[in-house]
Amino acid sequence: MDAVIVHGDTASTLAGALAAFQHRIPIIHLEAGLRSGNIASPFPEEANRRLVAQITDLHLAPTIRSSENLIREGAREDRITVTGNTVVDALHWAAENAPAFAEPALADLKNDTRRIVVASAHRRESWGAPMHEIARALVQLSSQENVRVIIPLHKNLAVREVMLPYLTNQANITVVDPLPYRNFCSLMLRSDIIISDSSGAEEEGPSLGKPTLVLRDITERPEAVEAGTARLVGRSTARIVSEATRLLRDPDEYSRMAQPVGVYGDGKATTRVIDAIARYFAAQTAREARLAS
Repeated sequence: MDAVIVHGDTASTLAGALAAFQHRIPIIHLEAGLRSGNIASPFPEEANRRLVAQITDLHLAPTIRSSENLIREGAREDRITVTGNTVVDALHWAAENAPAFAEPALADLKNDTRRIVVASAHRRESWGAPMHEIARALVQLSSQENVRVIIPLHKNLAVREVMLPYLTNQANITVVDPLPYRNFCSLMLRSDIIISDSSGAEEEGPSLGKPTLVLRDITERPEAVEAGTARLVGRSTARIVSEATRLLRDPDEYSRMAQPVGVYGDGKATTRVIDAIARYFAAQTAREARLAS
């Protein structure tokens, strides 16, 4: 085996990197260098990605900020390539191939004249009391005039057992199971606002020009926040409702945030990833040839 590619910051990312390291197989880390600066948030992702960085041979960083994080931590600059994030590649493809709404609960969405708020929550930091706060906020938003809240609800029982008692039988709330990616992209395209603690939505919403309220206090993806297309709103009911209501009622505020930005990529990350890997192996081959001569 010539290399192991690991992606992101999940437990499987760390496990794959450690397995490769134990077998002396080069490690290529895709989406390298994201940092929140808080080892406990997100948990355990921040720790996972910091640990993986220590044993990575080629860091494929999605943004300049993430490459700078790696350099500060001592990674070799010649082993870092800024590629953009492959999620934007997938998003561009999905947006171009977005299907009609096949789910019965969403069949009327095309002709619905209400403001559409798409919401999701699943992070460990949101479990327990914060999940109650988020659920109450969504109910309050749905009670406002001309607003519909659509929630693709995570399958984790820590989410469903808290959320469903709040969300069931609410006239302006639609709960659906998690959607296939292209279908979720259709939903995001149809939305007016996205409210989520998902890292994917934090990148996808701003890329689509959808004002995105991030249900977190800190983020490892600050670029969209700095660009003004995403906003950290925490997990308190009052703050979530206040920020969402401001967007729904103030056209100028909405317009300021509803600007597509390319801070996470231009849809060509895959090409840069392939090129970076090819250069890495070419350099390794040249090095081995020099040592053998």
